[in-house]
Amino acid sequence: MIQSTLIERNEIIKVLPVNEILLEDNSLSLFQKTLLVTDGTVTDLLRLYTHKDITVKKITQEMALSGSKESKLCENETPILRREIFLGHENENYVYANSTFIFENMSQKCQDALIETDRPIGHLWKEEKIDTYRDIIEIRIELCDSLAPFFNVEQGTRFLARTYIISNNLKILGMITEKFPISYFNQ
Repeated sequence: MIQSTLIERNEIIKVLPVNEILLEDNSLSLFQKTLLVTDGTVTDLLRLYTHKDITVKKITQEMALSGSKESKLCENETPILRREIFLGHENENYVYANSTFIFENMSQKCQDALIETDRPIGHLWKEEKIDTYRDIIEIRIELCDSLAPFFNVEQGTRFLARTYIISNNLKILGMITEKFPISYFNQ
């Protein structure tokens, strides 16, 4: 597992309103738009699109106490799990995700599985029959040069990204940001 955080500096090019994504931006494929606005599991959508088994590759994972960065999610000093992953198949990465989970708002079974396995979070919640709500707070285009080598794309490649908060029964479970090169899934 890589111990350092991959994201060093991102240059946001444009924040996109959801309606613009869906209706006006003809440069994005239907599948790109679907990945940006779905409230389902991205892992399952990737499997359908690629016809390949999708796995989680953990990059970093750490337990911490929340601070000012997490003030919209929980109170200060709340136990959280931060992690970075790739969703992909064998040596291909399709999506990068970085997440912050409010550990005390999850079942013990889910907490253990997050720490000990490489299972996708959406599949863990599905197994537990947990209904989740995803509130998309931002969709954007940005440069992520630190991620480019992991996707075999050139420096300066634009990435599509979205950030959303996940809730269950009015309790925030966490926040996830997902990114992928704009050149991916464009058919």
